[in-house]
Amino acid sequence: MEIHSDLLVQRLFEVVNEGKRDATYKLALLLGLIDWVTTHSGESRAPTSELAESVVNIYFRQVSPYISKDMEKTLKQGKQKKTLIIEVVAGFRNSYPECKRLQQIQHNHPGAYLKARDQVEQVLVAQPIPRLQRVGGKEIPFLYSCSWGPKQSLGALRNSGLDFIELKPGVRERLVVMGPLLRPVIEASWAADVASWSNIETEEEKLRVHLFGAERTSFPPEVRKGLQKLHPHKCFYCSAEVSEGFAVDHFIPWSRFPNDAIENLVMSCTPCNSKKNDHLASPTFLAKWLKRLEEPSLTEIALKTGWESNPARARAIASSIYQSVAIGSVVWNGSKSFQVIAAKDVQAIQSLFSSPS
Repeated sequence: MEIHSDLLVQRLFEVVNEGKRDATYKLALLLGLIDWVTTHSGESRAPTSELAESVVNIYFRQVSPYISKDMEKTLKQGKQKKTLIIEVVAGFRNSYPECKRLQQIQHNHPGAYLKARDQVEQVLVAQPIPRLQRVGGKEIPFLYSCSWGPKQSLGALRNSGLDFIELKPGVRERLVVMGPLLRPVIEASWAADVASWSNIETEEEKLRVHLFGAERTSFPPEVRKGLQKLHPHKCFYCSAEVSEGFAVDHFIPWSRFPNDAIENLVMSCTPCNSKKNDHLASPTFLAKWLKRLEEPSLTEIALKTGWESNPARARAIASSIYQSVAIGSVVWNGSKSFQVIAAKDVQAIQSLFSSPS
């Protein structure tokens, strides 16, 4: 039975605002679930291994030391002295200091990555997955169903072929739409917990950026030069000539989904970057961007610079977000122009993603 939207929102905020958390695991699972539904358009069965991959990706940046008042500090992700997932992720990250990005470890040291992922998966299976939907002592499955309880063995679950959760009807679509609203709330609660457990002043924005990243980051000169060469000194949106002072824009806005992969970065003139801001671009720009995904030069830029690259994931994110755009929504159409999405635009978007990638 499909859960009512109001109850879904209420239960999600109850989980986020729960005051008795012993670790950030539930929040990590929630963010990981939002990431999974956004990158798996149309799917409702989430393998626990893929949820573990999302959680590893979230924690990977967080295990680096936090600089507070000119001192390095190791952040605590729970009330206990040791937090297993943090130990696992920090262990394999610290084993390969030459790899600044998770994707590099996945490529260069696949065995170590899979071992760490399996360890994280075991923790998720035994703890937050069967407990996430229990609030105030009551368990009401409102996001997904799973076939096991706490302290479940991962090996036994895999052997039975039940190592997945099944999303409730309508949940995937609602999480895609609500993700941009839920993410900052989850991040704020997470940062507050970490500040409390780590005995540091909240420094809310600085700590949040350390834990989750920021849109307004400084892109390395090599990445900027690669984009400049790819776009031949022209703004992706208006085709105006731009020089060294161009902006690097997230085609899918960071506020919709934080994706720094090279495929999501476009060269933009300052006026277009400012006007587009956090709006989605129109279907016309979407078609141009999807065509750009076929450029082999994007992968070359990533290989030369060590930057993240994942065209299939970028397309999946765009598919989920654009196909959840409702009739009557407003998108940016270039310069100072905005477009109200009509039924024909929804059909145009669907046809773009029904075409072979």
